[in-house]
Amino acid sequence: AGLGCLIGDAQAELGKKSPLDELQDALREVIPYPSPFGATEAEKKKRAKERDDLLNYRKTKLQKYADQLQSLGALRRALLLSDWKLDATEPKEAEVDKAVLDSIAKRFKEEFRKVMAEGGPAQKAAALNLLGDLSQTNQSANKGKTGYLEDLVGGLVDDVIKVIQDSSAPDPVRAQAILAFGNLYPDVKKIDSTLAPFVQGPCAPALLEAALKAAGNLIENATTKAQGRNARIKDRQNLLAINESALPLLLKGLKSTDSLKARQAAIEGLGLLTDSLSIYRPLLGGKYPPVGRPRSEDEQKEIQRDYDAIVQEEKSLEKLTEILQLHIAPLGTAIHDHDAKVRTGALDVLEDFAVLLDRLNQQRENLPLVDPKKAPNPEPHATRKKLGGALHSVLPSLTGVLSQGCGPDRVKALQVIFFLGRSAEHLASAVVKALHDPIQFVRWAAARAIGRISSPQKPAPGAIEGLARLLTDVDVDVRGAAARALTCFDPIPAVTQHAVPVLSKVIADANRDAEIKLEFMLTLEKYGVAGKGAIPGLIQALQDERDEVRAGATELLGNLGPLAAEAIPALKAAQHDKVEAVRLAADDALLSVSR
Repeated sequence: AGLGCLIGDAQAELGKKSPLDELQDALREVIPYPSPFGATEAEKKKRAKERDDLLNYRKTKLQKYADQLQSLGALRRALLLSDWKLDATEPKEAEVDKAVLDSIAKRFKEEFRKVMAEGGPAQKAAALNLLGDLSQTNQSANKGKTGYLEDLVGGLVDDVIKVIQDSSAPDPVRAQAILAFGNLYPDVKKIDSTLAPFVQGPCAPALLEAALKAAGNLIENATTKAQGRNARIKDRQNLLAINESALPLLLKGLKSTDSLKARQAAIEGLGLLTDSLSIYRPLLGGKYPPVGRPRSEDEQKEIQRDYDAIVQEEKSLEKLTEILQLHIAPLGTAIHDHDAKVRTGALDVLEDFAVLLDRLNQQRENLPLVDPKKAPNPEPHATRKKLGGALHSVLPSLTGVLSQGCGPDRVKALQVIFFLGRSAEHLASAVVKALHDPIQFVRWAAARAIGRISSPQKPAPGAIEGLARLLTDVDVDVRGAAARALTCFDPIPAVTQHAVPVLSKVIADANRDAEIKLEFMLTLEKYGVAGKGAIPGLIQALQDERDEVRAGATELLGNLGPLAAEAIPALKAAQHDKVEAVRLAADDALLSVSR
């Protein structure tokens, strides 16, 4: 019987709810809000009093369970509950929850500071971890608590900085404090003074790693906030300021030869930084009138709006690109790091910056003249020049990757070169070599890059021959990339000698995919009369079983005019094709060829 009582008491204890569970249940209780419609004044007063009584009861009940929370961890979990009605439509209900939440926040601060003052190293590290986790978990919070908890943890920033700067504190405690700092909401001005000493001077590897992770976390948290539904202009400006403070720290962190983890943390932070830059991309109208046609007033206003948006983006990124230009060297070294994660990450970051430069250039090039009487558009900011200069300085390192790097690294290096365009033309010979790479993905990337970086009139030696060879590659994507790259060149003798015969042969081959045939026809179309060497192949394509191939070949023959006279018998036969589109194209081609 005694044993039975003990078991029963233990089961009852196990089934008992914790104060945190009781608090959450109380928060979820719904207080009825009686409708005032159809009620007399006396009834309205009575109902209002009843509701006030219920609100007072709710406050008493919530406070009761809040006061029973004992540990710092329990207080943290209570603060993170999503059931607090801080944005309730009834102000009194929000006031009740806010008052109880304030009391929990106050106790959390007191308990945290008590541990920092009296606890041992293990207790201090644990408390700092809980604080950092509170802020990090808050990134996904809602219902009005985001700003509330931001103010709470922000009020403890100076306490954390004090631990970080205490050289007598054990390294594990300082490292945890640095990580917590990265998850708080510090004043941007405090970032450099807090983290820079660990990046610029000698320190324990664990502290350097923590400082670089903290820099990345600051960027990630600021990005999340700037992308939120309730994001303000201030949040975007704060993100930019954090990026400007973190960029030199992260680039310097890549120099660490003693700590692989530090280099990995640095490259991860740089990746977060480049990902965040898309926030500043302007939403352009892009619907511009044709060149030469008079503009309406609305069209002129849209052009001016787009120009102003482009200028604003470039202006906002100018300081960041200036910092990059000054400190980019470690990024060029990192693409040869012995660690694959660092190498790949460095190439990804370079590609992101190259994509940004390409987009900024495209925006400028596609925008019509703001003032048709003046050309070109004004260039008020040096952002693109500084970004281009920074990337140009690491191009020699990319040559080394193309000659010595592994397959995936070679692909990434070629992607960077592709987005840099003509500014990477001096690397053309290295890209031409990559056209013969044994890995198909490298050949594909090389074909794309050579067309983008080469002069249309003077391609690098072997470029046209290499692309012509890829027109019959075993991989369809490589063949398509080569065909598109060839359209970037003028119809120079090398094209007619090496590329056009191969294009003709493939177009004539009945076993080739229709998609690649049409791709090759688009390439020939670009060459105009210089593509006359493909006439035999086009005549053969008129017998293809696929309608779209016959129609495309017919149209191209018509474009060649009298030069395609030898195709007249085949075109006459095409006038009786089963498909109307082919018949109509044949009629039009015959008129053109017979002139």
